[in-house]
Amino acid sequence: MAVHEPQIGPQPWGRNHPQPVLPAPVPAEGPFTVVGSELSALVEANDWAAGPLGDPQEWPQSLRTAVGICLASRFPILLWWGPELVMIYNDAYRPMLGQKHPRALGAPGREVWGEVWGVIGPMLEQVMAGGGATWSADQRLVLHRNGYPEECYFTYSYSPVANKSGRVAGVFCAVTETTERVLGERRLATLAEMAALAGARDRAQVVTTVASILRVNAADHPVVAVLDAPPEGDRLALGDLVEKELPEVGAATRARVADLVRQVSGTVRRLTVAADDEAAATGICAWHAYPVGVPERPAQDHGAAVIVLGESVHRPWDLSLEAYAALCATQVTAVLADVEREQHLRRAVESHREIGQAVGILVERHRWTPAVAFERLKRTSQDHNTKLREVALQVIESGADPGQPES
Repeated sequence: MAVHEPQIGPQPWGRNHPQPVLPAPVPAEGPFTVVGSELSALVEANDWAAGPLGDPQEWPQSLRTAVGICLASRFPILLWWGPELVMIYNDAYRPMLGQKHPRALGAPGREVWGEVWGVIGPMLEQVMAGGGATWSADQRLVLHRNGYPEECYFTYSYSPVANKSGRVAGVFCAVTETTERVLGERRLATLAEMAALAGARDRAQVVTTVASILRVNAADHPVVAVLDAPPEGDRLALGDLVEKELPEVGAATRARVADLVRQVSGTVRRLTVAADDEAAATGICAWHAYPVGVPERPAQDHGAAVIVLGESVHRPWDLSLEAYAALCATQVTAVLADVEREQHLRRAVESHREIGQAVGILVERHRWTPAVAFERLKRTSQDHNTKLREVALQVIESGADPGQPES
């Protein structure tokens, strides 16, 4: 019978790398030794006597048993012990610490996880005070574990560990990181909302709706602008448009975004620029721009539409986030192309209807054949360098013959 080994939670330094499968720990000689376990070796070698827990030879049996269970488990386990909630953890938990390992081993919990102590501290106090176990599902925690404030999600439980007198002496934490799943579901929800664009009949409606949908997902991109860029070279109109879309940012940031939009609209290529100091102070570290609406034929009133997304300092723009943003851009591009084709078809149908109406008027007035009436319209259009539809409208609206002034 085939045995499928489960994978341990994601490495904090790379969500795009395959997650390792830990070898099954095998108990060996020594109170805390587990063959193949890095943390087991570190626990055995640590100078516990110099810390709050003291010499392991004098540890109570409840602590020794809890540490043994923790180290032998292949599920991420963290043990908090004593009044200072000293941390002991296993190999499966180690990736969640990032750069905090190995100094976190044997350190008081508040020193290690100070950035989130306002969230987890009261939970631990509740358990230590005899208030019973806690349960948290997809808890958002912003951790400083890899050199920047990282948005993370965890599902975990805090359970009391009693000493021989029956009093709570520590907290047993079983935890799994759910960051990848939460982010994936969040992005899928945004893409699903894009389905609301189906059937849109107006380019402006698409641009406005896309901006509204993307702004809901502020965790992935705190600032969003979707701009139907004016014709290339109209810098004043572009500046006014950026100011209208991003009224909350300063002049330096608007100038940088406007220049980015101008480049993307002109080259029809995705571009990224670093944020200026003003934007960085608000939590934006870069701007990512995607062309999404390139007219199939020259347009007098607009260039390419561009989506601009601000990168959050809490969520690096990795391959996963780039793939999501590219999917959004692809979907919007397809919708705008459909809208343009539909509008072109409607204009063609309307033009043919008006030309037919003008031909009918001339046939009735002059008793011409339809072919003669159409040739008259066509010749007038050529003589005056005017669109055939405009000549037809002149006949319909004024009643005059083609090319003749109104009476």
